[in-house]
Amino acid sequence: MPDPRRWPDRMTAADAVFWTLGRAGNCRPTVAVLLRFTRAPDPGRLRTALQALCDSWPRLIQRVVPVPFAAAPPEWITDDTFTLDRHLQRIDVPDDPGALLVALRRQLARPLAE
Repeated sequence: MPDPRRWPDRMTAADAVFWTLGRAGNCRPTVAVLLRFTRAPDPGRLRTALQALCDSWPRLIQRVVPVPFAAAPPEWITDDTFTLDRHLQRIDVPDDPGALLVALRRQLARPLAE
């Protein structure tokens, strides 16, 4: 895998296609991570570990900016308003796989800004 600190500032053509489709609203690409623990983790330690990941992989805290007149592929820039807490949510679900799917669907359907 390439070093994430050296990825290009411009999107690849394939990334730009998916980004453009996502802007249409009906084909929003969503990335989600589900962490399931056998026991409750220490929230502070977990947050610190995730922040360290964001710090070591800059693409995780960047946003896309289109280039005027589409003269070039969209550009990745550091999002100075990024806060990890806006992206973290803890939900408790029973061991029932059906209940887990319902909870995941509910979370993925909710706008990020909430």
